[in-house]
Amino acid sequence: MLTIELEENKVNWKLISPKKFTHSLRGLKRMYFGINRLKGRSPRCLAELLFLWVSITTLPILTASSNDSLKYHITSVGMETFFMANSNSIGESSLAIMQLGGYIDANHKREIIKRLKNVNRIGLDFYGNIRLNTFTKNNKSHYIELGAASNLNTSFSKNLVELALYGNGRFAGEKVELGNVNYRSISWLKAGYGFAKVIGRNYFETNVNLIVGLRETHLIAKDLNIFTQDAGEFLDVNANIQFNRSKPYPNPLIKLSGFGLGLDATWKYFGSKYQHQVWLTDLGGIIWTANPQQFRFDSSFVFNGVDIPNIAAVAERNFVSNLHDSVKNEFTKRIKNEDYLSFLPAIFRYKLSGAFANDDRLAVQFTIRPNANFAPRILIEYSKVLSKNRGAFVSRIGLGGYGDYDLDIGYSLKKKNNVFSIYLLGVESVIVPKYNAGVGIYIGYNQTIGKR
Repeated sequence: MLTIELEENKVNWKLISPKKFTHSLRGLKRMYFGINRLKGRSPRCLAELLFLWVSITTLPILTASSNDSLKYHITSVGMETFFMANSNSIGESSLAIMQLGGYIDANHKREIIKRLKNVNRIGLDFYGNIRLNTFTKNNKSHYIELGAASNLNTSFSKNLVELALYGNGRFAGEKVELGNVNYRSISWLKAGYGFAKVIGRNYFETNVNLIVGLRETHLIAKDLNIFTQDAGEFLDVNANIQFNRSKPYPNPLIKLSGFGLGLDATWKYFGSKYQHQVWLTDLGGIIWTANPQQFRFDSSFVFNGVDIPNIAAVAERNFVSNLHDSVKNEFTKRIKNEDYLSFLPAIFRYKLSGAFANDDRLAVQFTIRPNANFAPRILIEYSKVLSKNRGAFVSRIGLGGYGDYDLDIGYSLKKKNNVFSIYLLGVESVIVPKYNAGVGIYIGYNQTIGKR
């Protein structure tokens, strides 16, 4: 890892000229009041936005005049990456077949149906970031953070899976309620500037991020039901469907689809016996501006089948092509290309922890995600300190979230100015992969360079 050391008394850097900084502020004004103007000239505007953001986020850290009473110096560089996938009803082996392909036999189908609930969830999270911290002499700190994140979450009913596995033949003559379906997949990049301060026993931190949207697909189907006539002569489908999908700008280097802002905030209280910690992550949204697609349907339609004049007609390419085009046109005529705003899958967490006489710790954490198909989650964590030179072993059990329960184990080691942590998430799925889908990993590393 590359490290940088600066002598505190020699910090006297000038980042940009006033003329260039004024020009960048004009670019911020254009972005704030008319982000849709990026259409058709995204490469130039993107360059302005990146130049502006780097200027603003690094200016307080890398610029100091001779009249400044506080001098900054770099104190730590850290990175972390996280991946987690889980479900409250679909086992890991079934998820693998859905993603990678494969044959689902009759026994496997029965096992899948047996584990389904009225409301089923599948979720996947990934993020990675790099953070550069600086501190001053009066318990203030500034930092820059660069990161990438991706989230997939969905909820669906038991009847919908039965329909997918067995078809509609088994539901002939009855109206089947398929429930509410909610599917979302979103990816984004972020670059942020943060500020932190210690006041007594309290630690406060806030971070403002420029968000670059990469892609999003969001489907919401409410009150979805289907009726199949006994003899299969027609299908009657009722649905209230909302569908949004981003499209990238025609840029060969990176597929950008939108821009937005995000906010992260942290509060910690270090009491004599207990610690209270509150995190708010990814509070914000993205305006998708690269000619995205929107589809709305709130009605019912009847499919009366297709007249086949003879068996030979089925083999004709034009017959199949015309059938496909007629169904496709029925839906594509409802698609609109309009900009839209979507909110990030924000995370709110509260943690209460306490230490024993031997420095072992017990903690309880509560997590909610309002903009995701994520059940309220409770996490119980126990940390066993092995020794000063051997680090600490961590075990956790979680209830809720994307799954029903999961078990995590981890290890954290501190050597001089370096801290390394690794967690294996959802280890119970290794033991019973047919019934549990939780799987993931967390890796974190931090190196302290200077002194506070």
